[in-house]
Formats: sequence, C-alpha cells, structure tokens
Amino acid sequence: MKPHSKLVKRFLATLLISILVLVFPNSPRADSIDDGLQAYGAGDYKKALEILKPLAEHGNAEAQFQLGYMHSFTGLLHDGEDDKEALKWLRKAAEQGHVKAQFYFGEIYDSNASVLKLIFKNNMTAAKWYRKAAEQGHALAQLYSGHMYYDGRGIPQDYMKAARWYSGQQSKEIPLLNSVWGSCMTRVRECRRIMFRLINGSIYPPHGIGVRNRDITEKKMTPPQVAEAQRLAREWKPKLSQYTLSFRRSR
Repeated sequence: MKPHSKLVKRFLATLLISILVLVFPNSPRADSIDDGLQAYGAGDYKKALEILKPLAEHGNAEAQFQLGYMHSFTGLLHDGEDDKEALKWLRKAAEQGHVKAQFYFGEIYDSNASVLKLIFKNNMTAAKWYRKAAEQGHALAQLYSGHMYYDGRGIPQDYMKAARWYSGQQSKEIPLLNSVWGSCMTRVRECRRIMFRLINGSIYPPHGIGVRNRDITEKKMTPPQVAEAQRLAREWKPKLSQYTLSFRRSR
C-alpha cells in the first residue's frame, strides 16, 4: 500500500470519529458511567467525581443527572457548593429531555419536598418539570403531577387532570411491596436507597396509592368529568424526548 494511501485512510478514520462525536455527543458511555456509580457506591466520592464530571462537561445527560443527584443527596465537595452544582447539572440534563433529571429537578423546587432545603421553592417550576417527566411515562412524576393538580400548587386546581394522572400512575406494573415502602417511612438510610431507585424508575410506588388518590379525587367531580378523565387516561401515550428516543435506540 502506498504511503499516501495510509495517510488518507488514517485521515478518513479520524474524520469519521470526529463526525460521530459531533453527531452523537450525548450517547451515554455506559462503562464509564457504571465505573462512576460503582465508585460512588463504594464511598469513593473523589473517584466518582473524576469519572463523571468529564462526561457531564461533554454533554452526557446521564452523567449530568447522576452527578447532580450525587451532589444533592450525599455531597461530593463538602464546601458549600454542592447545592449549586446539583442545580447546574440537573438542569442541564433535564433541559436535554432526561426524564429522571426532569422529575428530580421538579422535586427540588416542590415546597412539599425536603430536597436541597436552602433552595428557594417554586411550585410553578416544580409542576412544570413533574409534568414533563410524567408525559414521558415516569411513574412517580405522574403521581406527583396528580398531587399538584389536586392541591392547586403551582398550577390551577383541576380535579379532572389530577384523576387522569393518578389513573395513569396506577396502571403500571408495581414491583415494590408495601412493606418495603413502609421501611422507607421509618428508616432514613433505607428511604434514601428506595428513593434513588424510584427516581431512576427501577421500582414504582405501591399499587394502591394511585388508585386511592384517584377514587378520592373522583368523589369531587361530576360524572361527565370522571368519564373524561378516564378517557384521557385510556388514550394517553408517552411523549418521549429526543434524548429518550436516542438513548433507547442506542441500547
């Protein structure tokens, strides 16, 4: 092979890699993220930060979410900057359409939540991000969206929309036992573990929560409103973000 042919091939290979990076800058690199999560789980927060931060800075939404969550829940810096870092990374991931980040970013601003207590609460912002995550099918976000509409927190009170979201939440497969949920209510460490899995969507709230809330809400509604809420719940389809669609195609 002629030397210049090798140079051309090397140039084309480099160009191809560059194009892939530009076209798919947000494709999660699972191994690297897993390494960061393993380091975090082992209590090596410095290593977790070293692994995840470069990925987050390059636009990886999954790394941004995990980094933001770690800053908010455990604290990686311990110098008073964790809340600021949590907000920064969670917002970046949420704005890219990362459904777990959308839910958790909403929870930060929810006046009924205890996440990042020093952050000024804004129920309008909380409702906005809960709804975005709910529309993508996040079960806990659907439940919380129901609460926001039922209470009229951050949005006008609307029992029909509340019942609609409660119906959507309860229709999912619920693999989390009520006894485990009960332990979350009594033991802080267990609660943190469960909440992390809830936010990540690997488990869901107990089956009866959405049903009970829907039934309570429907008692405040007229029969036509109940029928309309049930129709909306039946016909609902998730509105997936471009990030979610890209992520699913890459798996």
